[in-house]
Amino acid sequence: MGIRNLGPEDAAHFLPVRREALIEEPFSFGSSPETDRGRSLAFVQEVLADSSQAIVGAFADGELIGNVGIYRDKSPKASHKAHIWGMYVRACHRRQGLGRKLMEAALAFARRAPGLRQVHLSVSDRAPGAAALYRDLGFQTWGLEPAALRIDGQDAAEEHMVLLLGADAPVNGGDAAPSQKQSVDDQTQGDR
Repeated sequence: MGIRNLGPEDAAHFLPVRREALIEEPFSFGSSPETDRGRSLAFVQEVLADSSQAIVGAFADGELIGNVGIYRDKSPKASHKAHIWGMYVRACHRRQGLGRKLMEAALAFARRAPGLRQVHLSVSDRAPGAAALYRDLGFQTWGLEPAALRIDGQDAAEEHMVLLLGADAPVNGGDAAPSQKQSVDDQTQGDR
């Protein structure tokens, strides 16, 4: 299995995996198959050509089996922040450490970006394995949004997390909590 950044030539491979993620794990994503910007091949090719962001893919036998996206805020006041989105590993390939490898590659992208000091993500309360993975990678919770997503009358809360890069101050001015080693399941992950 290989992990690499996707390029514009990979857009056609990304589209069906993204659609599958939105259908199979609706509470892990803010988008739905009907409203997702990622339905457009041209849009995905444009995203994949933008050097301020990346979609990292996991491949097995030439097939895309998982992905995660990361983008940097474009606003000058927020350009020190990046956001993880769209974390997904196909069900038949979970529990093999692919979620961790995808996240490590996305975080390596962030660490190479000059001036980037924070990486943010949101994770559904319905994906406890993903939340455990993120904590294990050093992310800290800074907020919980009740009923962040509502589907057919059912709610899911989202945990908002941040990873401080370099020597940045801890969240809320307090001491940074050490990450705790936990057994992690590569189930679907949030978000966007």
